[in-house]
Amino acid sequence: MKKTRPERYDSHLIKIKNWAVYAGRLLSYGLRAYDTQDRFSFATAAAPKEAFHFNEEELSNSRTDEKLGPLSWTNLERKKSTGSLTDILKSNKTTAFIIIKNDMILYEKYFEGRTRQSLFPSFSTAKSITSALIGIALDENLIPGIETPVQQILPEFKGAGYEKITVRNLLEMNSGFRHKYGTRPSDHLVISGYHPDAWPLSLKQKTDRRPGEVFNYNNYHTVLLGMILNRVSGLTPSEFLEKKLWQPIGAEYDARWNLTAPQGHEYMALGINASVIDYAKFARLYLRNGDWEGCRVISPEWVVSSTTTDPSAMGDSDYYHTQIGDVVNEYFAERGLYYSRHWWGNRLPSGGSDFYAIGMFGQYFYICPEKNTVILRMGRDYGDVRWWPDLFRQIAERL
Repeated sequence: MKKTRPERYDSHLIKIKNWAVYAGRLLSYGLRAYDTQDRFSFATAAAPKEAFHFNEEELSNSRTDEKLGPLSWTNLERKKSTGSLTDILKSNKTTAFIIIKNDMILYEKYFEGRTRQSLFPSFSTAKSITSALIGIALDENLIPGIETPVQQILPEFKGAGYEKITVRNLLEMNSGFRHKYGTRPSDHLVISGYHPDAWPLSLKQKTDRRPGEVFNYNNYHTVLLGMILNRVSGLTPSEFLEKKLWQPIGAEYDARWNLTAPQGHEYMALGINASVIDYAKFARLYLRNGDWEGCRVISPEWVVSSTTTDPSAMGDSDYYHTQIGDVVNEYFAERGLYYSRHWWGNRLPSGGSDFYAIGMFGQYFYICPEKNTVILRMGRDYGDVRWWPDLFRQIAERL
Protein backbone atom coordinates (compact mmCIF):
# COMPACT_ATOMS: atom_id res chain seq x y z
CA MET A 1 0.00 0.00 0.00
CA LYS A 2 1.27 3.45 -0.90
CA LYS A 3 1.98 5.59 2.13
CA THR A 4 0.64 9.14 2.25
CA ARG A 5 2.21 12.01 4.11
CA PRO A 6 0.28 13.41 7.07
CA GLU A 7 -1.67 16.56 6.34
CA ARG A 8 0.28 18.39 9.05
CA TYR A 9 3.53 17.51 7.26
CA ASP A 10 2.21 18.84 3.95
CA SER A 11 1.03 22.00 5.70
CA HIS A 12 4.49 22.44 7.19
CA LEU A 13 6.10 22.15 3.75
CA ILE A 14 3.67 24.72 2.35
CA LYS A 15 4.57 27.15 5.13
CA ILE A 16 8.29 26.70 4.42
CA LYS A 17 7.70 27.27 0.70
CA ASN A 18 5.63 30.42 1.32
CA TRP A 19 8.23 31.94 3.61
CA ALA A 20 10.89 31.08 1.01
CA VAL A 21 8.87 32.99 -1.60
CA TYR A 22 8.61 35.89 0.86
CA ALA A 23 12.38 35.92 1.41
CA GLY A 24 12.97 35.79 -2.35
CA ARG A 25 10.73 38.78 -2.93
CA LEU A 26 12.55 40.76 -0.24
CA LEU A 27 15.91 40.01 -1.84
CA SER A 28 14.64 40.78 -5.34
CA TYR A 29 12.45 43.83 -4.68
CA GLY A 30 13.97 45.38 -1.57
CA LEU A 31 12.27 46.80 1.51
CA ARG A 32 11.38 50.19 0.05
CA ALA A 33 10.63 49.31 -3.56
CA TYR A 34 8.34 51.63 -5.52
CA ASP A 35 8.19 49.90 -8.92
CA THR A 36 7.05 46.44 -7.87
CA GLN A 37 3.51 46.46 -9.27
CA ASP A 38 4.57 44.86 -12.56
CA ARG A 39 6.35 41.99 -10.80
CA PHE A 40 3.24 40.48 -9.25
CA SER A 41 0.44 38.51 -10.83
CA PHE A 42 -2.75 40.54 -11.03
CA ALA A 43 -6.49 40.44 -11.59
CA THR A 44 -8.10 42.98 -13.90
CA ALA A 45 -11.04 45.30 -13.24
CA ALA A 46 -12.16 46.23 -16.74
CA ALA A 47 -13.15 49.74 -17.74
CA PRO A 48 -16.60 50.20 -19.33
CA LYS A 49 -17.08 50.87 -23.04
CA GLU A 50 -18.28 54.40 -22.31
CA ALA A 51 -15.91 56.48 -20.20
CA PHE A 52 -16.65 59.60 -18.19
CA HIS A 53 -14.52 62.62 -19.11
CA PHE A 54 -13.75 65.70 -17.07
CA ASN A 55 -13.97 69.12 -18.69
CA GLU A 56 -10.53 70.18 -19.97
CA GLU A 57 -11.31 73.60 -21.43
CA GLU A 58 -9.25 75.38 -18.77
CA LEU A 59 -6.43 72.83 -18.54
CA SER A 60 -3.26 74.91 -18.67
CA ASN A 61 -0.39 74.05 -16.36
CA SER A 62 1.40 77.35 -16.95
CA ARG A 63 -1.75 79.44 -16.38
CA THR A 64 -2.51 77.55 -13.15
CA ASP A 65 1.10 78.01 -12.01
CA GLU A 66 0.73 81.74 -12.62
CA LYS A 67 -2.62 81.96 -10.86
CA LEU A 68 -1.33 80.11 -7.80
CA GLY A 69 1.80 82.24 -7.56
CA PRO A 70 4.62 81.27 -5.19
CA LEU A 71 3.51 78.53 -2.81
CA SER A 72 5.05 78.05 0.61
CA TRP A 73 5.93 74.67 2.01
CA THR A 74 7.78 73.23 4.99
CA ASN A 75 10.55 70.71 4.52
CA LEU A 76 11.46 67.80 6.78
CA GLU A 77 13.77 70.03 8.83
CA ARG A 78 10.86 72.46 9.42
CA LYS A 79 12.39 75.12 7.18
CA LYS A 80 10.09 77.23 5.00
CA SER A 81 10.56 77.37 1.24
CA THR A 82 8.65 78.94 -1.63
CA GLY A 83 8.33 78.12 -5.31
CA SER A 84 5.95 77.53 -8.17
CA LEU A 85 3.84 74.40 -8.06
CA THR A 86 5.69 72.81 -10.99
CA ASP A 87 9.09 73.50 -9.44
CA ILE A 88 7.98 72.00 -6.11
CA LEU A 89 6.72 68.87 -7.86
CA LYS A 90 9.87 68.45 -9.96
CA SER A 91 12.18 68.72 -6.97
CA ASN A 92 10.22 66.32 -4.74
CA LYS A 93 10.05 63.02 -6.65
CA THR A 94 6.51 63.49 -7.96
CA THR A 95 5.38 61.18 -10.76
CA ALA A 96 1.93 62.70 -11.48
CA PHE A 97 -0.22 65.59 -10.23
CA ILE A 98 -3.80 66.62 -11.05
CA ILE A 99 -6.02 69.47 -9.82
CA ILE A 100 -9.75 69.35 -10.59
CA LYS A 101 -12.20 72.03 -9.48
CA ASN A 102 -15.90 72.07 -10.37
CA ASP A 103 -15.29 69.08 -12.68
CA MET A 104 -12.71 71.12 -14.63
CA ILE A 105 -9.12 69.89 -14.92
CA LEU A 106 -6.94 72.91 -14.18
CA TYR A 107 -3.59 71.16 -13.93
CA GLU A 108 -2.35 67.76 -15.07
CA LYS A 109 1.32 66.90 -15.29
CA TYR A 110 3.32 63.68 -15.49
CA PHE A 111 6.98 63.09 -14.81
CA GLU A 112 9.68 60.51 -15.64
CA GLY A 113 8.10 59.58 -18.98
CA ARG A 114 4.70 58.72 -17.57
CA THR A 115 1.44 59.67 -19.31
CA ARG A 116 -2.30 59.66 -18.61
CA GLN A 117 -2.41 56.03 -19.75
CA SER A 118 0.23 54.93 -17.22
CA LEU A 119 -0.84 52.81 -14.29
CA PHE A 120 0.31 54.03 -10.88
CA PRO A 121 0.63 51.93 -7.73
CA SER A 122 -1.83 52.90 -5.03
CA PHE A 123 -0.10 51.55 -1.95
CA SER A 124 -2.38 52.38 1.00
CA THR A 125 -4.76 54.57 -0.98
CA ALA A 126 -6.16 51.14 -1.88
CA LYS A 127 -7.46 50.99 1.69
CA SER A 128 -9.87 53.86 0.98
CA ILE A 129 -11.10 52.10 -2.15
CA THR A 130 -11.64 48.95 -0.08
CA SER A 131 -13.63 51.06 2.40
CA ALA A 132 -15.85 52.18 -0.48
CA LEU A 133 -16.47 48.55 -1.50
CA ILE A 134 -17.42 47.67 2.08
CA GLY A 135 -19.79 50.66 2.09
CA ILE A 136 -21.47 49.34 -1.04
CA ALA A 137 -21.79 45.88 0.52
CA LEU A 138 -23.42 47.48 3.58
CA ASP A 139 -25.76 49.52 1.35
CA GLU A 140 -26.84 46.30 -0.38
CA ASN A 141 -27.35 44.49 2.98
CA LEU A 142 -24.71 41.93 2.09
CA ILE A 143 -23.21 42.82 5.47
CA PRO A 144 -25.88 43.10 8.21
CA GLY A 145 -24.30 46.22 9.74
CA ILE A 146 -21.07 47.86 10.78
CA GLU A 147 -21.33 46.38 14.28
CA THR A 148 -21.48 42.83 12.92
CA PRO A 149 -18.89 40.59 14.62
CA VAL A 150 -16.28 39.40 12.15
CA GLN A 151 -16.78 35.81 13.39
CA GLN A 152 -20.38 35.94 12.22
CA ILE A 153 -19.14 36.30 8.63
CA LEU A 154 -15.82 34.46 8.94
CA PRO A 155 -16.32 31.56 11.40
CA GLU A 156 -12.66 30.59 10.89
CA PHE A 157 -11.65 33.86 12.57
CA LYS A 158 -11.07 32.28 15.97
CA GLY A 159 -8.62 33.36 18.61
CA ALA A 160 -8.20 34.96 22.00
CA GLY A 161 -10.26 38.14 22.11
CA TYR A 162 -11.54 37.79 18.55
CA GLU A 163 -15.21 37.30 19.43
CA LYS A 164 -15.81 41.02 20.10
CA ILE A 165 -13.99 42.36 17.00
CA THR A 166 -16.48 43.93 14.60
CA VAL A 167 -16.44 45.22 11.03
CA ARG A 168 -16.25 48.72 12.52
CA ASN A 169 -13.06 47.78 14.40
CA LEU A 170 -11.44 46.62 11.17
CA LEU A 171 -12.41 49.82 9.35
CA GLU A 172 -11.25 52.10 12.17
CA MET A 173 -8.11 50.01 12.82
CA ASN A 174 -8.77 49.56 16.51
CA SER A 175 -9.22 45.77 16.73
CA GLY A 176 -6.55 45.37 19.41
CA PHE A 177 -4.17 43.47 17.10
CA ARG A 178 -0.53 43.61 18.10
CA HIS A 179 1.43 45.20 15.27
CA LYS A 180 4.94 46.23 14.26
CA TYR A 181 4.96 49.14 11.84
CA GLY A 182 8.20 49.49 9.91
CA THR A 183 10.25 48.33 6.95
CA ARG A 184 12.23 45.50 8.51
CA PRO A 185 11.66 41.95 7.20
CA SER A 186 10.01 40.95 10.49
CA ASP A 187 7.56 43.88 10.52
CA HIS A 188 3.90 43.21 9.79
CA LEU A 189 3.78 46.01 7.21
CA VAL A 190 6.35 44.23 5.02
CA ILE A 191 5.04 40.71 5.60
CA SER A 192 1.48 41.68 4.67
CA GLY A 193 2.75 43.29 1.45
CA TYR A 194 5.04 40.52 0.18
CA HIS A 195 3.91 37.22 1.71
CA PRO A 196 2.09 34.88 -0.72
CA ASP A 197 -0.29 33.71 2.02
CA ALA A 198 -1.40 37.09 3.43
CA TRP A 199 -5.10 36.18 3.69
CA PRO A 200 -4.66 33.14 6.00
CA LEU A 201 -2.04 35.06 8.01
CA SER A 202 -4.64 37.71 8.82
CA LEU A 203 -6.65 35.08 10.71
CA LYS A 204 -3.78 34.49 13.15
CA GLN A 205 -2.96 37.94 14.52
CA LYS A 206 -2.25 38.25 18.21
CA THR A 207 -4.11 40.83 20.30
CA ASP A 208 -2.80 42.94 23.17
CA ARG A 209 -5.65 45.45 23.65
CA ARG A 210 -9.44 45.31 23.76
CA PRO A 211 -11.31 46.26 20.56
CA GLY A 212 -11.95 50.00 20.27
CA GLU A 213 -9.30 51.08 22.78
CA VAL A 214 -6.53 52.41 20.57
CA PHE A 215 -5.75 53.14 16.92
CA ASN A 216 -3.12 50.80 15.49
CA TYR A 217 -2.52 51.11 11.75
CA ASN A 218 -2.33 47.56 10.42
CA ASN A 219 -2.68 46.12 6.91
CA TYR A 220 -4.32 42.95 8.22
CA HIS A 221 -7.48 44.90 9.04
CA THR A 222 -7.90 45.57 5.32
CA VAL A 223 -7.01 41.99 4.38
CA LEU A 224 -9.84 40.75 6.61
CA LEU A 225 -12.22 43.25 4.99
CA GLY A 226 -11.31 41.70 1.64
CA MET A 227 -12.11 38.25 2.99
CA ILE A 228 -15.46 39.55 4.26
CA LEU A 229 -16.23 41.12 0.88
CA ASN A 230 -15.44 37.87 -0.90
CA ARG A 231 -17.52 35.79 1.55
CA VAL A 232 -20.68 37.93 1.47
CA SER A 233 -20.70 38.67 -2.27
CA GLY A 234 -19.28 35.51 -3.81
CA LEU A 235 -17.04 37.74 -5.91
CA THR A 236 -13.34 38.38 -5.68
CA PRO A 237 -12.50 41.95 -4.59
CA SER A 238 -11.34 42.79 -8.13
CA GLU A 239 -14.63 41.49 -9.57
CA PHE A 240 -16.56 43.51 -7.00
CA LEU A 241 -14.45 46.59 -7.83
CA GLU A 242 -15.20 46.21 -11.53
CA LYS A 243 -18.93 45.64 -11.15
CA LYS A 244 -19.75 48.07 -8.35
CA LEU A 245 -17.25 50.90 -8.82
CA TRP A 246 -15.00 50.87 -11.89
CA GLN A 247 -17.83 50.42 -14.37
CA PRO A 248 -20.33 52.84 -12.74
CA ILE A 249 -17.84 55.76 -12.53
CA GLY A 250 -16.84 55.44 -16.18
CA ALA A 251 -13.18 54.56 -15.76
CA GLU A 252 -11.09 55.16 -18.88
CA TYR A 253 -8.60 52.36 -18.34
CA ASP A 254 -8.54 48.89 -16.86
CA ALA A 255 -7.23 48.66 -13.31
CA ARG A 256 -5.01 45.88 -12.02
CA TRP A 257 -5.11 44.43 -8.52
CA ASN A 258 -1.92 42.61 -7.52
CA LEU A 259 -2.31 39.04 -6.29
CA THR A 260 -0.40 37.25 -3.54
CA ALA A 261 0.41 34.45 -6.01
CA PRO A 262 -0.59 33.47 -9.59
CA GLN A 263 -3.73 31.76 -8.22
CA GLY A 264 -3.78 33.80 -5.03
CA HIS A 265 -5.79 36.60 -3.47
CA GLU A 266 -5.75 40.36 -3.88
CA TYR A 267 -3.29 42.36 -1.80
CA MET A 268 -6.13 44.31 -0.22
CA ALA A 269 -4.17 46.97 1.63
CA LEU A 270 -1.92 48.21 -1.17
CA GLY A 271 -2.24 46.37 -4.47
CA ILE A 272 -4.42 48.42 -6.84
CA ASN A 273 -2.77 49.95 -9.92
CA ALA A 274 -4.68 52.42 -12.07
CA SER A 275 -4.41 55.64 -14.07
CA VAL A 276 -4.45 58.87 -12.09
CA ILE A 277 -7.41 60.16 -14.10
CA ASP A 278 -9.45 57.14 -12.90
CA TYR A 279 -8.28 57.59 -9.32
CA ALA A 280 -9.58 61.16 -9.75
CA LYS A 281 -13.01 59.80 -10.65
CA PHE A 282 -13.04 57.81 -7.44
CA ALA A 283 -12.18 61.01 -5.54
CA ARG A 284 -14.97 62.85 -7.41
CA LEU A 285 -17.44 60.17 -6.31
CA TYR A 286 -16.64 60.99 -2.68
CA LEU A 287 -16.69 64.72 -3.34
CA ARG A 288 -20.24 64.22 -4.62
CA ASN A 289 -21.31 62.10 -1.62
CA GLY A 290 -21.57 58.85 -3.58
CA ASP A 291 -23.64 60.26 -6.48
CA TRP A 292 -22.54 59.72 -10.07
CA GLU A 293 -24.44 61.69 -12.69
CA GLY A 294 -27.72 61.17 -10.85
CA CYS A 295 -27.09 57.53 -9.92
CA ARG A 296 -26.26 56.50 -6.37
CA VAL A 297 -23.10 54.37 -6.32
CA ILE A 298 -22.54 54.66 -2.56
CA SER A 299 -24.98 56.04 -0.01
CA PRO A 300 -24.25 59.60 1.17
CA GLU A 301 -24.57 58.34 4.75
CA TRP A 302 -21.64 55.98 4.20
CA VAL A 303 -19.49 58.63 2.52
CA VAL A 304 -20.03 61.05 5.42
CA SER A 305 -19.61 58.51 8.22
CA SER A 306 -16.54 56.89 6.69
CA THR A 307 -14.70 60.16 6.15
CA THR A 308 -15.67 62.25 9.19
CA THR A 309 -16.15 59.80 12.08
CA ASP A 310 -13.38 60.31 14.65
CA PRO A 311 -13.17 57.38 17.11
CA SER A 312 -10.90 59.39 19.43
CA ALA A 313 -13.97 61.48 20.33
CA MET A 314 -14.69 58.75 22.90
CA GLY A 315 -12.35 60.71 25.15
CA ASP A 316 -9.16 58.64 25.27
CA SER A 317 -6.32 61.15 24.90
CA ASP A 318 -3.93 58.30 24.08
CA TYR A 319 -6.14 56.85 21.35
CA TYR A 320 -3.88 58.03 18.50
CA HIS A 321 -0.57 56.99 20.01
CA THR A 322 0.86 55.34 16.91
CA GLN A 323 4.00 53.82 15.47
CA ILE A 324 3.53 55.36 12.02
CA GLY A 325 6.00 58.23 12.32
CA ASP A 326 6.84 61.50 14.02
CA VAL A 327 5.14 63.70 11.41
CA VAL A 328 1.83 61.84 11.64
CA ASN A 329 1.96 61.81 15.44
CA GLU A 330 2.59 65.56 15.43
CA TYR A 331 -0.41 66.23 13.23
CA PHE A 332 -2.68 63.98 15.27
CA ALA A 333 -1.71 65.94 18.40
CA GLU A 334 -1.57 69.50 17.05
CA ARG A 335 -3.43 69.87 13.78
CA GLY A 336 -6.77 68.12 14.13
CA LEU A 337 -5.78 65.05 12.11
CA TYR A 338 -7.96 61.96 12.60
CA TYR A 339 -8.39 58.52 11.08
CA SER A 340 -11.91 57.50 10.19
CA ARG A 341 -12.92 54.31 8.35
CA HIS A 342 -9.86 53.85 6.13
CA TRP A 343 -9.76 57.59 5.39
CA TRP A 344 -7.62 60.35 6.91
CA GLY A 345 -9.10 63.77 7.69
CA ASN A 346 -8.37 67.25 9.01
CA ARG A 347 -10.89 69.13 11.12
CA LEU A 348 -11.26 72.74 9.93
CA PRO A 349 -12.03 75.90 11.92
CA SER A 350 -15.29 76.15 9.95
CA GLY A 351 -16.43 72.87 11.48
CA GLY A 352 -16.03 70.92 8.26
CA SER A 353 -13.26 68.58 7.17
CA ASP A 354 -10.91 67.92 4.31
CA PHE A 355 -10.27 64.22 3.91
CA TYR A 356 -7.83 62.13 1.94
CA ALA A 357 -6.43 58.73 1.11
CA ILE A 358 -2.70 58.35 1.75
CA GLY A 359 -0.31 55.75 0.33
CA MET A 360 3.32 55.01 1.06
CA PHE A 361 5.86 57.09 -0.90
CA GLY A 362 3.44 60.00 -1.03
CA GLN A 363 0.35 58.91 -2.93
CA TYR A 364 -2.60 61.20 -2.10
CA PHE A 365 -6.26 61.53 -3.09
CA TYR A 366 -7.15 64.86 -1.45
CA ILE A 367 -10.78 65.97 -1.31
CA CYS A 368 -11.82 69.49 -0.29
CA PRO A 369 -15.64 69.72 -0.22
CA GLU A 370 -15.53 73.38 0.83
CA LYS A 371 -13.80 74.33 -2.44
CA ASN A 372 -15.35 71.56 -4.60
CA THR A 373 -11.80 70.47 -5.42
CA VAL A 374 -9.86 67.23 -5.67
CA ILE A 375 -6.08 67.03 -5.91
CA LEU A 376 -4.12 63.87 -6.65
CA ARG A 377 -0.40 63.46 -6.16
CA MET A 378 1.55 60.31 -7.02
CA GLY A 379 5.22 60.03 -6.15
CA ARG A 380 8.31 57.90 -5.99
CA ASP A 381 8.76 59.27 -2.47
CA TYR A 382 7.44 62.06 -0.24
CA GLY A 383 10.46 64.17 -1.17
CA ASP A 384 11.37 66.96 1.21
CA VAL A 385 7.78 68.09 1.86
CA ARG A 386 6.88 67.65 5.51
CA TRP A 387 3.10 67.39 5.05
CA TRP A 388 1.62 67.45 1.54
CA PRO A 389 -2.00 68.13 2.67
CA ASP A 390 -0.90 71.59 3.89
CA LEU A 391 0.21 72.35 0.35
CA PHE A 392 -2.98 70.91 -1.13
CA ARG A 393 -5.13 73.10 1.13
CA GLN A 394 -3.15 76.16 0.09
CA ILE A 395 -3.75 75.31 -3.57
CA ALA A 396 -7.49 74.77 -3.00
CA GLU A 397 -7.82 78.15 -1.29
CA ARG A 398 -6.08 80.04 -4.12
CA LEU A 399 -8.00 78.62 -7.07
